[in-house]
Amino acid sequence: MPNYMFLDKLSTLFSQAFFRLGRMPGYTLLSMLGLVISLSGTVIITRYLHQEWTIDHWMPDLDRTYILCASALEGHHANEVYRALDWNMNNASSYVSPTEGQSEVESYADIHLWKNDKSILLEDENRVKVPTISTDSGFTSVFPLKAVEGTLVMRAQGQAIVSESFARRFFPDGDAVGSTIKMGAKDELHTIIGIFREPEGKSSIHFDVANFVPKKEFVNGMSNFTVLKLYKGADVQGFNERQPVIWDGYNPRKRYLLNRFADWQQYGYSGDDKEYPSISPRSSSEYLWMLLAAGVLLFFVGVFNFLNLYAVMRHTRNHEMKVRRIFGASRWNIFSMLYAENLLISAPAMLGVWMVIELTTPHMKDWFAIEQMTMPVFDTILSLSIMFILPLIATIRRPSPSPSLVGRGGVCSALSKLRHSTPSLQGRAGGGSGGSSFLFLQYFISLTLITVSLYLMRQLHLMMNTDPGFRTEGLMHYVPTTHSEWEMKVDDNGQRYMESYKRGEKEILQKLSECPYIERIIQDPRLFYGLSSIEANGVKVKYMLLNPSIRETLGLEILEGRELNDSLDRLNYHCLMNETAVRQLGLKDWRTDKVQLSGRMFVASLEDMKNNPPYDVVGIVRDFHPGRLSEPQPPLFFFDTRDWYMDNEKHPHSLPDELLMSIKPGSEQAVIKYLRRMSKEILGTEELEYQWLKDQKAELYREDRRAARIFTTFSLLAIAVTCLGVLGLMMFDVRRRYREIALRKVHGARFRDIALLLSRRYLIILGAAACVSIPVSLIGLHKLITRYYTIHATIAWWIPLLSLLIVFLLSALTLWYQIWQATRIEPSVVMKVE
Repeated sequence: MPNYMFLDKLSTLFSQAFFRLGRMPGYTLLSMLGLVISLSGTVIITRYLHQEWTIDHWMPDLDRTYILCASALEGHHANEVYRALDWNMNNASSYVSPTEGQSEVESYADIHLWKNDKSILLEDENRVKVPTISTDSGFTSVFPLKAVEGTLVMRAQGQAIVSESFARRFFPDGDAVGSTIKMGAKDELHTIIGIFREPEGKSSIHFDVANFVPKKEFVNGMSNFTVLKLYKGADVQGFNERQPVIWDGYNPRKRYLLNRFADWQQYGYSGDDKEYPSISPRSSSEYLWMLLAAGVLLFFVGVFNFLNLYAVMRHTRNHEMKVRRIFGASRWNIFSMLYAENLLISAPAMLGVWMVIELTTPHMKDWFAIEQMTMPVFDTILSLSIMFILPLIATIRRPSPSPSLVGRGGVCSALSKLRHSTPSLQGRAGGGSGGSSFLFLQYFISLTLITVSLYLMRQLHLMMNTDPGFRTEGLMHYVPTTHSEWEMKVDDNGQRYMESYKRGEKEILQKLSECPYIERIIQDPRLFYGLSSIEANGVKVKYMLLNPSIRETLGLEILEGRELNDSLDRLNYHCLMNETAVRQLGLKDWRTDKVQLSGRMFVASLEDMKNNPPYDVVGIVRDFHPGRLSEPQPPLFFFDTRDWYMDNEKHPHSLPDELLMSIKPGSEQAVIKYLRRMSKEILGTEELEYQWLKDQKAELYREDRRAARIFTTFSLLAIAVTCLGVLGLMMFDVRRRYREIALRKVHGARFRDIALLLSRRYLIILGAAACVSIPVSLIGLHKLITRYYTIHATIAWWIPLLSLLIVFLLSALTLWYQIWQATRIEPSVVMKVE
């Protein structure tokens, strides 16, 4: 049976709190608006950090989930990790599956990711592109998705499952189960047998459609790997140690490889989410920590603003609190009243926060590359924590007034003292020093955020506009689309391997050679993303394949020696290196000193594999930076390559997977139209996969742009909240000093005098905050740039001054409005009222 007396008291408590807040609408609205602004950014960042730090935590057996990998044991790819299933499909003759009959493996699934150029044909003959995978019957035992309708266990060809959002979008009538879709290279017919609910939280692999493929079946044009769930207590290290050394049958050089289990949480799936849309990219830890810092600072600005404004509201009611204590109100009664008032401010503020989040969610990915996922449990806990704990902090911040006025004179004497007492003209807004302290902290955080954001924009501008040391203008990265076919072959030693044939490449090569807008075509060396590592004289270096055509196209300069100009350089162990490599390897004379690599790069024969002779350096290349300019200049080695030319006589129709084409100036749009027309004629589609090299360079700084953009936005939000706080304090200050202002006007005070009187306190606080913020910001920036940026912009003198000027101007505009209202006071009216 409900306690009606308690409900009645609760209703009375909140109705009185609502009435009191309604009598001070200005302070109430400013408090709510400040909370909405600051908490919106904080909640968005908190949700994003939570989903990034809890990837795949929706899986109950995540600690027992592993991915099957293959690692090179020797050679120049030593210690590089490969996905074992991809390797297995290319080496079927020598591969022994470690998943069969192993006591450690409880279940496993082969997963095949579709590329972004694949589409699905619906029953109405419309084609759609959605994240898609192919897998087998063991998938749901490793990834325990929840079924909304039907079953999720696929056991036969032609079966598929779809996500709940896919079903709602394309089957609004609720008849998805039993319907058919066409998918695959030949638009094979598939029947939907189940609908699954998307996981709560971020998943490494997310998809809308999955179809069945048998285990160990090679799926061409996809990324293939195996995920396993092990039994509890499985000896992973022992399993990895007893795996046999096996041959790489696809490559006649027969590099040694080893199968092993790799922790899914640590290794996960790394790949290009643009090429495979079912991959969820992981943010770098440095970027996440920067986001955390920005979110915490913005949160404190909002909290300080709320505490300060509510302190103003309480200051105006000091007499009321003392009277309540005189008439017997306990501390608990006053605490309950104040808590109810704070709750009536924070609850609508949280409602406003979620309105802002809902309105901005579609744009957050475009603006800040922040994808907001649905997490009902976490969102509820976060909202309730803020809504109930924040009012508690504001309520207990200041003890309720003591009923010390009740003395010898009794209640009447105390009331008389209260009636004749007036607030001190010298008192600070917000009550005591707390108002000044909180405003100081708000100014401090705002100045710090602006200083950091200005420097990050300066650093980003430097990195994006600094010459990397090689040509980027007018170069197009082009991926020719062909129809690939595979054929099993046997090498001289009887080892089987797969070889790919691309239909249409002869016609594509012919069209490319005839294009009047293309100056030169080379095999793309993938400077930004494709350089591998190797050890030279015990130092880790990067290397790339180089020939005269590549060097001339990129504009690389040989400072000393000669270039690699014939195929004998490769087999005679000759190489080039850059200036940094000479310094870091400690070569006294590069012409005579030899360089010992940790593994073989090229071999002339199988017998030659047994040796690993040192390399001779034949030339030095001028330093250039193939990655982010914030990273150290890497030591680079260059080896000769004759893998592909346009006029290759050995393989006249061989087409590399990626080309780099030099385009004539002013022909950028014309060459794109030409390539689309060529693709239409040969392949029947106008879709192109290309990117300008300068855009590839800019994409390296994607997270730097995100960080600068977020810090700039949070700086503006912090300034807005701070200005709201200044406005609230100024409203209280002006109202409290009506009589003083009136008296000064009677005695001839001008606008300048009143403006100085009212703004002096805020200018002093802003100056003090600047004196602390500027050195703290500079020290923090120095630590930031020395840790994360090798090539960095200088901390210009104008950065802290500009941040101070921005805060000063915005605060001055806020103060000016209240000062202008104060100067319009009529002294005669004020003197009568006061």
